[in-house]
Amino acid sequence: MCISCKMRRVRRFTATTVTNRGCDFVKCMNHNPHEGGCDFWYWIDEYAWFLGETGTIPKESPMLIPKGWVELESGICGDSTSRRAASEDLDEIVRPLLGIVKEISEMIKMIVCLLIVIIAVMLYKN
Repeated sequence: MCISCKMRRVRRFTATTVTNRGCDFVKCMNHNPHEGGCDFWYWIDEYAWFLGETGTIPKESPMLIPKGWVELESGICGDSTSRRAASEDLDEIVRPLLGIVKEISEMIKMIVCLLIVIIAVMLYKN
């Protein structure tokens, strides 16, 4: 059960992005913070640390997860801080592009609406 929303299960996934390919993470099955859903999401090593800090599992022992054991003292797929920094760098690149894509899609919608009006006027005249 997700400790954040207490509604859904937490599930383990493997990243497929270029920067984090093969790295495991867990997230709530209700994860969708941009649309009011749960924001519970952790890299697997951070999740193991979190569970150790909250006393859910002993800090000195590994945590059993369906795919295998995760050692609390050693991160998986490198340092989570560097992953976070790379992700933030990527956000700086992607965020402006998303704005441009959104503007283009709005322009396309307006063009389609204009074409529909023109076609309707032409059909009405005939």
